[in-house]
Amino acid sequence: RYDWAMRRRALDAPALIRRVELLEEGFLALRDRRLDRAKQAAASLHEEFGPEARELKLLRAEILLAQNHPGRAVTALEQLKDKTPATGPFEATSSLATAYLRTGRAEEAMQAYKDIIEHHRAYTPYENMQAHWELRAALPIQKQNVSAAVSHRNEQDGSATRAEMIYSSPWWGAWRAQVFTHGDFINLKSTLSNIAFPSIDERIEAGARLQRRITEAFAIETHLGSSQDDILYGARIGNFLYPGLNWSAGFSGNARSTESIALEALDAREDRIDLAFGGPLSGPWNLDIRASANWVRVGKTNVGRGIGGSLALEYLVQTETEKRPEIAIGYLGEYRRFTPADVTSSLPSLLDTETHRHGLTAAYRRNLNEAWRLQANVGAFYAFDESTLQYTAGLSLQHYFTDDFMAYIDLRYDSNSRSLGEGGGAFEATAGLSKAF
Repeated sequence: RYDWAMRRRALDAPALIRRVELLEEGFLALRDRRLDRAKQAAASLHEEFGPEARELKLLRAEILLAQNHPGRAVTALEQLKDKTPATGPFEATSSLATAYLRTGRAEEAMQAYKDIIEHHRAYTPYENMQAHWELRAALPIQKQNVSAAVSHRNEQDGSATRAEMIYSSPWWGAWRAQVFTHGDFINLKSTLSNIAFPSIDERIEAGARLQRRITEAFAIETHLGSSQDDILYGARIGNFLYPGLNWSAGFSGNARSTESIALEALDAREDRIDLAFGGPLSGPWNLDIRASANWVRVGKTNVGRGIGGSLALEYLVQTETEKRPEIAIGYLGEYRRFTPADVTSSLPSLLDTETHRHGLTAAYRRNLNEAWRLQANVGAFYAFDESTLQYTAGLSLQHYFTDDFMAYIDLRYDSNSRSLGEGGGAFEATAGLSKAF
């Protein structure tokens, strides 16, 4: 015969198994960013076990995070963590860390990821590896760090090599400073003999940015700097400090113009407005919308004004797991038009006055192990302004020597460039290092 406690546990076992199964079903749906399936699992938990079931509250908190409500998710997850027995790990530690990071609580996010790493026996090897990668993304957001990169772009008109370095200070309360410097070294193939301006071989700029965190979803940034001949200045507002669904609006004065290598050789300058909105949407979608307007000049001569924008919508065919990479397909549309200030001037002939193309993209992303990450992408487009087919390709490889020290290399090719308004392909390679302290 069994005593009553044993009989009670035997009677409760099927219900407990069912609750765990539904919770796991919801977790897997959220891992795959299939929000509708996660909501179905939550509805089944509510129907079968009532609104006070712990598994239901846990799944609903995770759904809040997937719906881009990180603040509400933090509150719900912290309440559940406080009621978790100290004998075992909190099953949603990774999601709580993500919610912390998206709400600006980067220090707590890093500690949560470290808890997963330090108590690795309670988690799968893949969860432990993912915690390392998430911790690495959080470190430069919170800690002081320095990054350096060198890029080389080669196209029909010539080549440009750029070197830059940025130092980001630690946070002093709600304030942070950055110091930047970069130099351009230009090798022009085509002649500018018919242009009444001297060309340059290099230009160097330096300056500082000051960031002020107002709330978890709003910040301001100002910058001031100098080139050889110009004062650089600008400002930006928005939700741009932390990962998630973000937006920003910014203005830059006397910024270097990168409309074409030929204009860069003339040290062209521009005043520029930038708008951006994007990030992960609810479900398996990523969105990136950008718009800009700029006013270009060479010396005191007005070259013209440009306006344009792009829209990228990505659909995740599958998310990354321990057995598979992340694969995404998407749509990308770009439009840009430059209106010359003087149609009789030869300066507007040094850039592509219109870009109008739409097409499809595909991306592959994979954390190969705890040290290496690989990303590859391709795109195929139809250019309405030139009535031609165009394509792009990119490859990125990251290597982490430690969680706070990494190196990377990016390779990109675009069959269309802005060379003298005649198209032509452009190849760009970038190598860089980053170290957090």
